[in-house]
Amino acid sequence: MIKRITTPEGFIPIFKLRDDVEDHIPYDRSSWIQWLVSNCANPNYGIFVELEGELDMDALSYVVAINAVAPPISRSVQIVYLYTTQAGNIQSLIDELKGWAKEMSASEIIMMTKDPEHSKEYGFKEKLQLVALEVL
Repeated sequence: MIKRITTPEGFIPIFKLRDDVEDHIPYDRSSWIQWLVSNCANPNYGIFVELEGELDMDALSYVVAINAVAPPISRSVQIVYLYTTQAGNIQSLIDELKGWAKEMSASEIIMMTKDPEHSKEYGFKEKLQLVALEVL
């Protein structure tokens, strides 16, 4: 079952995960969770979790996306972070995210990835190369 998290209590299953967020986001895990909790009620953030178990207390995967729709400049929802366990179903999570993206009037979902070939399995297409300039 996929649920959208809009209250702090919704994060309880995610607390149990051993995700690798610190390898992808410039936060330590506790700061990341604190940021998620403080933004979960914001309608421009889509936080979805895939749950299993009788009480829906076991998270298999989750995705965090930001509404970046700002016509005519952008018509995108951006995935900021996506994590799945081996038992998780990324396609179900993406399908739920697509519904939210449509509600936000987005025409595409974008994400940065180190493995574009893997994301193609789920319908993503490589569109550009990303470069970064550090500001010191």
